[in-house]
Amino acid sequence: MLKTFLDRKFIFYLISGLGAFTVEFSVFNLLDVVFNTNLLVANSVSFFTGLITSYSLNEYFVFKKTDFAMNAVARKGSYLILAGINLLLTNAFIWMFVHFGLNNAVAKLMTMGLVVIWNYLVFSKFIFKPKD
Repeated sequence: MLKTFLDRKFIFYLISGLGAFTVEFSVFNLLDVVFNTNLLVANSVSFFTGLITSYSLNEYFVFKKTDFAMNAVARKGSYLILAGINLLLTNAFIWMFVHFGLNNAVAKLMTMGLVVIWNYLVFSKFIFKPKD
């Protein structure tokens, strides 16, 4: 497990994740603070902006998948399934954290932190798995 965290690919994953995080968290705060959007709507919209950023960076920068074959279609489908699961989980967690008294931004940060390692493992083992 330690080797995973020292892996060059994992470092690139963290760098691309920082980019996706910046997009997602900025959109969330814009919707939440500036436009006073409903918490779960702000989370969902920001989640999808982060998702598009994350997928693009992971596919082309981290895992270097540029093929357009059927496996690319399957990979995108798998990614969308994971995204759906993550959206449900993030909405549940952010609601729970706010319900227990955390500030919206802190709740969003904690929620985003919960999925970082989980997503890397799913990406590297299933979605962007190298060919054997």
